[in-house]
Amino acid sequence: MPTVANSVTPDGTVPFEEWFASLDRAAMTRVAAALARMRDGNPGDWKSLGDGVFERRIHAGPGYRLDYGRVGEEFVLLLAGRRSGRAATSGEPRRTGWNTTSEGSVMATLTKSADEMIVSRAATDEEFRRSLLCEAAAMLANGEAGPARFVIADCVRAMGAEDAAAAATGWPAESVIDSLTSEDRPTAAALAAILQRLREIEGIVFEVRERTPELVA
Repeated sequence: MPTVANSVTPDGTVPFEEWFASLDRAAMTRVAAALARMRDGNPGDWKSLGDGVFERRIHAGPGYRLDYGRVGEEFVLLLAGRRSGRAATSGEPRRTGWNTTSEGSVMATLTKSADEMIVSRAATDEEFRRSLLCEAAAMLANGEAGPARFVIADCVRAMGAEDAAAAATGWPAESVIDSLTSEDRPTAAALAAILQRLREIEGIVFEVRERTPELVA
């Protein structure tokens, strides 16, 4: 499974994180879901932009594009985000913090974990947190247990609900996040049990509608 991180410029700004913070909650949730799929090894709908940079396309709302680079199959670095129809930034600003090797691969010199961006936002933004929980429920209903586990892990961390998740599954509280995100995937039943407990903590009811799989962004 690839590690997904944000690029950090030499002056300490995080372009993708700043763009993410500018989105409404529905768009944030769609982007977070796309990142969960990437963390699970599913690149989704993508194309090359050249120079080792790629575009992840999200077909929801007005449409969104996530510009990123890869190092093999193990590392994904988010460079920028934009609305569909807006051209990717060309030249050095898009590539800040990157070096291109003779083999054509790219390597980041400054990075920040993408899941930390989601966790920190969900910890302080109740609307976003609840939207993430509903997205995780929809993923499970549509057979996407792989990415759902990352969304659930982020929610558990944001809510400080490791003990609740442990009670729901029988896992040790200290290993809940590792159990959710490791190569040894948890069962859908375990994910559903954690999600039920998180729902009870938040006091929400899910309204899950099945999606056509090929339209899931």
